[in-house]
Amino acid sequence: MGLFNRIISRAAGEAVGKVLGDAINNAISGNGQNNGTDGQEPTANGSGVQSGSSNVQQPDLSPDRQTVQQLPEPKQSVKRSYQLWLSDERGDYNAEASFMFSGDFVESKTNAGEIDVVYIYDPLCSDAYTGFKLNEARPYFMIAPDIDEVFCSVGEYCENKTVKKAIWVQPSQEGKMMFRAKFEYYGDFMVMYGFRRTDGSPGGLCLVYKKDIEGTQLLGRLFSELEEAALTYNETITDKD
Repeated sequence: MGLFNRIISRAAGEAVGKVLGDAINNAISGNGQNNGTDGQEPTANGSGVQSGSSNVQQPDLSPDRQTVQQLPEPKQSVKRSYQLWLSDERGDYNAEASFMFSGDFVESKTNAGEIDVVYIYDPLCSDAYTGFKLNEARPYFMIAPDIDEVFCSVGEYCENKTVKKAIWVQPSQEGKMMFRAKFEYYGDFMVMYGFRRTDGSPGGLCLVYKKDIEGTQLLGRLFSELEEAALTYNETITDKD
């Protein structure tokens, strides 16, 4: 989806809000789901990587599935950033992580120490912050280096180019990302990009969503937003001891 050049106008706000609200509800309830398969996801050995083969089949992440009502124009992408406190053999230092991400996602907060930042898909929100609660239907994006699906899979992929617990895994050429993988995640699905941070520690850009929206246009859009974050993610060292 890339960097968007237009933003939803104020005049159309009320009409767009109704259409989008109905479309999201339809998608989450499964009413807009296509009866076809969700692309051709790689399979084999439980990890999505064919044994002895480096040619991993690409899953279909394109936004070509249709919901009952067409989704409106997305909001413009904006730069997001946050501070990292890292450490390596040369000492402790600070860095700034930054990436471009759709304005349809709104910053939120959890009490989970494993999560650096979290953004909720809340396109009707006009505030800079939206509440977060567990087990709700809204998809969300997080950078979570210390959850098992990130911490363990980055190390495993670096060693073996596989991730045993993933539904599928494949190499990635998006920016600093090494691979992407799909997991079962507390009853939902999670697609993540795995990478090494500036200090060599594991990092992961993660999209979590309900299984009911699999195969919908809404999910295609969310995958595009995730890809944009992966393409633009960067870390800049701000000081070094």
